[in-house]
Parts: sequence; C-alpha cells; structure tokens
Amino acid sequence: MNPRDYVRAVRRRWADVALAVAVSVAAGWAITEVAPPGPPPKTYRATAVLVNPVGAPTVYTNLETLAALTTVGRVPERVARELRYQGDPSELAALIRPSVDREAGVLRITATDDQAARAVRLANAFARELLGFLGDERARDLAEQGRSLTERLEALEAEIRDLDRRIAAAASGEVTLLQAQRDAKVRQYGLLYESYQQLAASLTQRVGLQLIEATAARPVSTGGIQAPRSREARVVIAGLLGLVAGVVLVLFLDRFDTKIRTRRDAEERLGVPVLAEIPHRGRMKRRSDEVIAAREPRSPAADAFAMLATLLPLRMGAGPAASPDGDGAGNGEVVAPAEAAGIDAGERPPAKVVLVTSPGPGEGKTTVVANLAATYGMRGQRCLVLSCDLRHPKVHRLFGVPNAPGFAEDLRNADGRPVLRWNLYKAQVPGVLVVPSGPPPPDPGPLLSSPRMRRAIEEARGYADVVLIDTAPLLTTSDAAALLPLVDAVLLVVRAGRTTAEVAERTAQICARVGARVVGAVLNAATEIPVPRYYYTYYRRTSRKVRDGGIPHLARQGGARQDGGW
Repeated sequence: MNPRDYVRAVRRRWADVALAVAVSVAAGWAITEVAPPGPPPKTYRATAVLVNPVGAPTVYTNLETLAALTTVGRVPERVARELRYQGDPSELAALIRPSVDREAGVLRITATDDQAARAVRLANAFARELLGFLGDERARDLAEQGRSLTERLEALEAEIRDLDRRIAAAASGEVTLLQAQRDAKVRQYGLLYESYQQLAASLTQRVGLQLIEATAARPVSTGGIQAPRSREARVVIAGLLGLVAGVVLVLFLDRFDTKIRTRRDAEERLGVPVLAEIPHRGRMKRRSDEVIAAREPRSPAADAFAMLATLLPLRMGAGPAASPDGDGAGNGEVVAPAEAAGIDAGERPPAKVVLVTSPGPGEGKTTVVANLAATYGMRGQRCLVLSCDLRHPKVHRLFGVPNAPGFAEDLRNADGRPVLRWNLYKAQVPGVLVVPSGPPPPDPGPLLSSPRMRRAIEEARGYADVVLIDTAPLLTTSDAAALLPLVDAVLLVVRAGRTTAEVAERTAQICARVGARVVGAVLNAATEIPVPRYYYTYYRRTSRKVRDGGIPHLARQGGARQDGGW
C-alpha cells in the first residue's frame, strides 16, 4: 500500500476512527472525574543521617546491612508504634529510601511525604528506631554472653574450692599435682573474669553511629513530563491518543479486508476493464424508483452511465446506430402493446444483445440496466430491456410498467407465435422498450434454456439498436448461465464495499468456462473515484437547474426499493 491507499482506508472507515476518538474522550473525562483537576500536589523530602565517626569504636561496620534493616523486619513495626500508625507498617517503609556512602561512612534515611512536617518526623523516627533496634539487639546479645560467662565462672569457683579441700586432705605426694591443677583453674578463672569485666564495660558503650536528625524538609522538583491537571488538556490528549489508535486500528483492519473498493481491485479480480464507476449516492439522496440518468442527466451518476454507453459498443467492436427518425419518446401512457404502439421489428439491422449480471444480489445490476437503457434512449437510439430475472423482477418498477402479463407467460404459451408480440411496452423515457418478466414462475430454469428463449432474443434484435438483458445473479442461480451463450456480450456489475475478491474471481471463472464474452465491468456505489469534488458540486448545481427546466423523468410507483446502492 502506498500513502494514498492509507489515506483512502482512513477516509473509508472514518466512522471507526470517530468511534475510537469518542471512546478515548469519554475515558479521559472519566479519569478526570476520578482524579480531579488542579495544581499538582507538592512532595517533600527529609533526610536523617547516621554517621560512623572516623576512629570511633563501633560495633556495626556493614552499612548496607543496616540500610536493609531499615525497611524490613522490626524497625518499621517500632516506627508504627512510635507514630501510633494503625495501618500496615510496610506502608510506612514504602515512604523511606535508605542510601549508603561507604567512603564517608554515612547512612542516609530519606522520607517522602506530601507534608513537610510528616516527612521530618518519619525520617527521624526511622533513624532513631534503627538505633534503638540495634541497641536492644546488642544488649540482648551481651546479656546472653554475660549469663554464659557467669555460669562458667561459678563452675570454676566450685572446682577451685573442691581442689582446695582435696589439697588439705591429700598426702604429701599428691599435693604437687593437685596444686598444679588448682593453679590452672585459677588462671582460667582470671581470663574468664577479665572477659566478663570487658563485657560489663561494653554494656555502657553506644552502637557507634551518630544520629544527625532532619530538621526541615525540602520540596521535590517534579521535573520531566508531567501529566496534565486541567480537564480540557486531559480530554484533548485523550482525543489525540484515540485518533492515533483509531487510525492504527483502521489500517490493521484494512489489511485483512477482501472487499472490492476501487477500479484497480475490480479489474484485477475480474480480469476485464472497468468501463464505468458509478458514484455512491447517500441514502437521503436515493429514490427507490428513479432512473437517475433521466431524472438528473447532468449528475455525476448520469455522466458515468453516459461513459458506459459510449465505451460498451466500442468494446463489442461496433457502435449502435442512431434511430433514423430519432423518435422514440413515449406517448404518455404507462404501457402500450407492440402492435398498438406501432412498433415495427423489420426495418432495422439486428441489434447487439448485452447480458447484464452480477455475482450476487443487491449489487445494482437492475439499476445499471435501467440507467444504461435511459441513456441510450435519450441519445436517440432504441433500446429494448428484456427482464429475464424471473425470480425477483424489478425492471418494471423502475420504468413504471405493469408486470402482468409478462415474458415468462410468453415463453410458456408462444407455440409458433412471436414471443415478444403482445408484451412489449414503451417506457416514458424516449426510445426505451421494456419486456417485463411477469409473475415469477415455479421453475425459471427450463424456460430460459428453452428454444423459445433463443427465438425471443432473435426477435428482440429486430426491435431496437441495443438489447439489454437483466438476469438473476450469476452465483445464486443457474438462470444467467443458460443465457451466456446466446448473447453478444456480458457486462458484470460489482458493488464497491460488498463484492469480495473471492466472489469476483469465482464469477470470472464461470464466465471463462462457458466461453462468455465478458466485455467489461461496472463498479457500482464507488466512493474512491479520482475526480475533484468541485466537479460534483458543479454537476449538482447544473443538474438542479436542468431538472427544474422540465427534463422528463419516469412515473414512479411509490415505495419500491431500487436494486443497487448508488
């Protein structure tokens, strides 16, 4: 895809992009309700410092261990008791960030809070409770060591007293040995007693860390990109993010879209040139029973049908000759049998027969037939429309003629008689003859593949310069397939945004297998026509003036739905 294709994809799915923007704006508004707008809250930091003075005796030299003890275990619990905090002590620990400067022998405890006083209290509380915890743990260890030394000293005193009694009662030969044992016990006692005195002296020693309490907190600089605090800014940013997300989503979905949307897509899938691109007409501008080529002959759609009417005979190899007298206007009546209207089938050369079909229903083939016929008629050429869509006929509605009796009844009853003799009607568009299909028969297939159908086509060649056959969709029934060998050319109609690439390729394969001469295609309801918009504006203005000046249009039956979507 080139950049132009990306732009077309976004324009085609603008509703999805608009939905993404709307959802994002609503989400931004909801977030604003949860976090009310206003100035950003200030944050304060206070730092308490624990210093290990150079040369001072200390028990703790691993400052990293002390930093870890600050936020876990007993220290946060002691702080919560001191501050009378009722919540989880880990919540207080989350407001603390300890840091170590090993070279300087410094442990910093930094507290962050939205109030300066609380930040100071928190930093000092953690520092004090850390020292208190270390002191309590050290005192507990010293007390345990003191109990052990006391027990050993008491045991040595008992042993020394026992040796004194034995020396007093011993013989002269044993006194020397017992005295040596006593001296050893006395020396051991002296060493333990010295350790006991050192332990007692250390009870009065501090941990060795000096506390420098925080006295004031300083505001924290937010820095970097800050989230907007005003409601308007949040909504605008949410809308921009939604726009980006919508565009990305649309481009992603477009990669998996197999529908035919452009002339290039249609020509690639069908294997034939697109002879006309019928522009899309909005639902408010469409009429269910109008032939736009007659009602608005200066409109973009009418111009597209005029292009189709010009290119179609060129693709068939010869152009239809104009009517010698140029008189093909209707007489104002809705219907007229062939003989009563003075229609003569023997005064003109055989006409070219074009079968118009589509892959599926609702793609606009009947609309194309009616408008193409009206275009030929207003050019002074006779055009006969043969309705062979015997299942869902609609041509009679567009031209304002009755549908009973019709072509299906003629095919059943024409035993040796002309098939089109009594059900050939003049439309109110100049030069257009219509053969309605009549009420749907129970089984249209045998009628369309019968020899009478072939004879009807040969008869139709003598009544007009161009014969247009409207058939059922090619992939839904076998009706159109039976007519493909009988016509001079086949015109395929596909609808932009509805016909898929797979369906179009299947249609082209069927036409190729039966040897149908597909001369071109029509892209109906096209939205991506490379024509400047001011051209359409000009056409709409001039079309309105011409229509108000009395251009003839068809009588409408009211409420019938037009086949096609342009």
